[in-house]
Amino acid sequence: MKQIINIFVLICFVSGFYSCEYDNFDEPSARFSGKIIDATTGDNFIMTSRGLEIRIWEISWDGTPSPQTLNVKDDATFNNNKLFAGTYKALPVNGAFWPVKDTVVVELKNHTVQDFTVTPYLKLRIIDHKLEGTTLTLSGKIEAPVTDGLPRVIDIQPFVAITRFVGDANITEYSDNNKIEINKNFMDGVGDEIYNLTVPNLKSGRTFYVRLGARVDDSYKKHNFSDIIEVKVP
Repeated sequence: MKQIINIFVLICFVSGFYSCEYDNFDEPSARFSGKIIDATTGDNFIMTSRGLEIRIWEISWDGTPSPQTLNVKDDATFNNNKLFAGTYKALPVNGAFWPVKDTVVVELKNHTVQDFTVTPYLKLRIIDHKLEGTTLTLSGKIEAPVTDGLPRVIDIQPFVAITRFVGDANITEYSDNNKIEINKNFMDGVGDEIYNLTVPNLKSGRTFYVRLGARVDDSYKKHNFSDIIEVKVP
C-alpha cells in the first residue's frame, strides 16, 4: 500500500512539474495593426465594426496552419497585441469589396504595421436630404467602380441610429422597414437612378445619425455605405 502511495505522489509531482514548465512559456505579445484603404479614394474603407475581417495563417511551422480572425473596427483600423511572433500570411475577407486574391506575408515581431487596399463593390452618395416635421427624405446615388462581373444589386436602404455606430446599432423601424428592393444588374440602369427613401415618424427632440447602404448578391451580402449625416429632429 505504501508503495502505491509513493507511486501516486511521484506521478503527481511529475505532472505538476510539466504543468509548470508549460505555464512558463511567454504569453503572445506581438502586435499587428493597420488599416483598410479604399482603392478608389485612398481613404479608409467606409464600413461598420463588423464589416470585414483580417484572416491570418501562421506559416512559421510545417504543416497546414489553421486560420485566425482579427476584427476590424468601424473606422477601418485593426489592432491586435496578443499574437505570437512569427511569419504569417494575411488577407482581408468577408466584406463588401472585390475578393482579394493575393495574401500578404508579414513578419510579426514587436509591432508590425500592414495596411490592406480593397476595391468596394459599390459607392453610395447622399445627394440631398430634407426633414419635414418628423419625416426624413433622402436622395441617393449608387456608383460602381468596377462593373464587369459585378453581382446584381439587391437593395438600398437607410440606416438610422442614435449613435455614430450606424449599421451595427440601426433602428429596424427606421432602417430595414424603409428599404427599396432593386434586384437588377448594375448595367440595367442602377447607376442612372436617383433613389428617394423616406423615413417617417422620427422621435422629436432626438438627434439621429443616418447613412445609406446597398449590397450585392455575393457570398456575404454585406452593405457598402455612404458617409454619415447628422439629423436633429425639433
